[in-house]
Amino acid sequence: MNRKALFIVVSIMFAVLLCGCQSETSTGPEPITESKLTLETAEDIVNALKDAGLTITNMDVYTAENDPNSLLGRPNQYTSKVNFIDSRIEEEVSERIGVQNGGSVEMFNTIEDAETRFNYISEISKTAPMFNEYEYINGKVILRVSRFLTPEQAAEYENTLSELLK
Repeated sequence: MNRKALFIVVSIMFAVLLCGCQSETSTGPEPITESKLTLETAEDIVNALKDAGLTITNMDVYTAENDPNSLLGRPNQYTSKVNFIDSRIEEEVSERIGVQNGGSVEMFNTIEDAETRFNYISEISKTAPMFNEYEYINGKVILRVSRFLTPEQAAEYENTLSELLK
């Protein structure tokens, strides 16, 4: 066999071997792990809380048009908001899906905006017992849960949120 033919045969064998190695080492798409969980909106967070085993049965995702507080997307206010129902609250407190029947998650652009809103909500909660609720802040996220949950049940929300946002 002449050198040119030998070179062609060796090149083809190398190419076949290289293709075979690539397919053997390729494992396909990487599995999704917890560290790849993206929590960019209040809806993402509520879904993650539900997936983590909390008893969320229904939710309302708000837009700038249907936000009852008319704050969504406004300057220095939340960028997304979701209210949800917790099935452990046996008696419907309100006909609306809201904090009384479960909870609420609000997401902000900055930690400062979240802290300002958190302080405002906390003051209202302290001064008017009918608005009393569990309130938690973690970075740019405010989580509010119903006063009708036990302290242990409310702590489940706080602890799960902390785990999710690590």
